[in-house]
Amino acid sequence: MSLVDGMNALPQVQGNHQILTILLVQLEEVEEQIEGLQHTRLELLKKISMGCNQMAVK
Repeated sequence: MSLVDGMNALPQVQGNHQILTILLVQLEEVEEQIEGLQHTRLELLKKISMGCNQMAVK
């Protein structure tokens, strides 16, 4: 690859880097949402379990 070819490819590489950065940020946001949903799921399971235990006692 010549220097000119490398310089011509630079905008594409920079564009790819920007896209990858955006995707990484979005991935982190999705991972945080998943963690929140998992926490909510566990809380709901606890409440359901407590409700079932209370019903069994009655």
